[in-house]
Amino acid sequence: MKTSGKTKSFLYELSDVFAVAMLIILIVTAFFIRVINVSGTSMEPTLHEADRLVLSSFCFTPERGDIIVSSQPNSKERLLIKRIVAVEGDTIDINWSTGDVSINGVVIDEEFVSDTYFNTFCDHKNDFPLTVPEGYSFVMGDNRLVSWDSRYKEVGLIRNDYIMGSVSLRLNDFKSF
Repeated sequence: MKTSGKTKSFLYELSDVFAVAMLIILIVTAFFIRVINVSGTSMEPTLHEADRLVLSSFCFTPERGDIIVSSQPNSKERLLIKRIVAVEGDTIDINWSTGDVSINGVVIDEEFVSDTYFNTFCDHKNDFPLTVPEGYSFVMGDNRLVSWDSRYKEVGLIRNDYIMGSVSLRLNDFKSF
């Protein structure tokens, strides 16, 4: 069977369009957005096991309240999904008896935390008050009772270079955009 010149031309154009589309998809997913699955309960009640999250990394600057994903190496060898509580220059303190977290001397309102009383307690904790140095962020999970985060010396402060981006969208629950 012989193919005509028009058919060959169409197939070449179609393969070119497909190649360019694949290149654009690769660039966008490598540099601008990523999809991550939630594993664990450390961000409940905000995020749940198996939630699919879209991360945005384009022009990202860490800010208090952002939910981020960090690829910083840790002993559990996994990505960390946490909320930024303090950014560079902030001084964070935790009152272990009440569970209150203060930033720069002001107790912060954390309505997203699952159960505030004693949830900020942890063993192997960092020394507080702690001033966050330039280029770092202090992160905690919303479910403080089970969250492995910056309160622990094994995690510590997160280098901003290791933040893959902030959560901009939850894919599997369209009511929670």
